[in-house]
Amino acid sequence: MFRQINRFAKTNGEFLSLRPRYSQEVTELRGNVDIAIDWEATHGLLMRAPKLSHPGSNAEWLQTALVPAPVSLAPSPIPRAEFDKVVALQPVFNRLFDRVAHDHDFLVSTLQSLGTADEFTARIFSMGDTEIAVAYYRAGYAPTDFPTEKEWEGRWLVEKSRTIPIPNLAYHLAGCKKIQQVLAQPGIVERFVGDEETAKRVRECFVGLYPLDDSEEGQQAYEMALNAPENYVVKPQREGGGYNTYGEDIPKLLREMTMEERRGHILMELIRAPGFDSMLLRNGQLVPAEVVSELGIYGIWVSNSKGDVVVNRHGGHLLRTKASNVHEGGVAAGFAVIDSPLLV
Repeated sequence: MFRQINRFAKTNGEFLSLRPRYSQEVTELRGNVDIAIDWEATHGLLMRAPKLSHPGSNAEWLQTALVPAPVSLAPSPIPRAEFDKVVALQPVFNRLFDRVAHDHDFLVSTLQSLGTADEFTARIFSMGDTEIAVAYYRAGYAPTDFPTEKEWEGRWLVEKSRTIPIPNLAYHLAGCKKIQQVLAQPGIVERFVGDEETAKRVRECFVGLYPLDDSEEGQQAYEMALNAPENYVVKPQREGGGYNTYGEDIPKLLREMTMEERRGHILMELIRAPGFDSMLLRNGQLVPAEVVSELGIYGIWVSNSKGDVVVNRHGGHLLRTKASNVHEGGVAAGFAVIDSPLLV
């Protein structure tokens, strides 16, 4: 199971003093464009060509064409202490979400409140917990991946079989935004992570997460979002980027929602990452920009139905970098580029 820790050190003077500036090295960096593209091609860092709007863009070759993924030509500074901290913490998150996924009562009590507010999550939830080779889902986390009943039947067939799906239904549900929001409540992490000190380290990776339902806390969060929308993000039960609502768009969205629709969303405190200057390579063009980065640590977890843990360790990292004025952070969605950390 892969989880990302989406928070690292807050802005401080020491970090800002390390901001690189590339204005003097632009010419030199342009000379590395071809080298970078060749490296991507030989190492498989490719993605499907984006759909183009000009005439002829529907040519058959474009449907299968691969292009170099957008990348940063210069590494981004990451405080070494923060990097080491989240790498060490990744196995704890592996265990946390495994225990959440195997706590049937917790999943039921947390997700049943969504009702019909989110049909996609509700349908996954209704598939049950039948015992379930390996089936690795490259997709399957978005409603668009299930356009007909045939896709749902395929998912159900995998869950009913003896194969090992990655993720299975329980892990899929454990990663829902609603689960993340409830985990941020006092005492919930401790339910799954018994050690108080470890639970504290996990909580240090959280920002404010609030419900938007008709509970007292949900009503307070609703008012907070209306009064200071620039400080928050409204998130639905979705993964993959492009679904969140930010800033001045939040009040309009919330006022148009029914209470049932609000139950399917959570409110998250906006993460304000420190910005720095970098050079991005996108579609063969070198673009100077002020950027922010998001560090994700991959985790590897293998266990059996008895709860025996075979493997629990971190499995590398992903650093995504985007322009500081862009909200979303997906690489495939065209918002961010793939980057490398420069530990300082």
